[in-house]
Amino acid sequence: MRQLEIKRQQLADIEEEIRLQQAQQEELSGWAGRLADKTTRYQNMAGQLSLPFTIRELELTLEDFLAELARLDLTELEQLKQEYEYWQGRQKELEKQVRQTGVKKALVGEELTRRSGELDLQSTRVGEAEQSWGMPFGEEYAANLTRLLEDKKYKDWYPVLEAMLRHRKRL
Repeated sequence: MRQLEIKRQQLADIEEEIRLQQAQQEELSGWAGRLADKTTRYQNMAGQLSLPFTIRELELTLEDFLAELARLDLTELEQLKQEYEYWQGRQKELEKQVRQTGVKKALVGEELTRRSGELDLQSTRVGEAEQSWGMPFGEEYAANLTRLLEDKKYKDWYPVLEAMLRHRKRL
């Protein structure tokens, strides 16, 4: 029993020690909180005290920028703007010319195709005429053929007429 009594007394002493430690901890926590508040307050005050110096530095920097801006020659900028507008206009003109040239190219291509067809037809006529040469003719018939060469409505027949005159034979 005596041991039980000793153990109870030790337990009571430990509990008392725990209560004292908890009280001391609470008191220290309060002090720590107050110190943290003061530290924060001092840091805020330090930031606020440095604010006028920061503002002054910014004002000086702004003055430097404004002075540098005043020293800039903006006439060159206006000249560059005019050059840019000129070249933009020139680009539009050239693009228009390219489109017009494309249209002209298409028209010339169509004309070339048409004339190529006419040339093939004339070559065929000349070839057929050369294969089926007829009787020889004299100066009077040659003079008639020469007059036909001068008449524009027979222009599709010019190659045939010229071949006939060259070989002096009728079709």
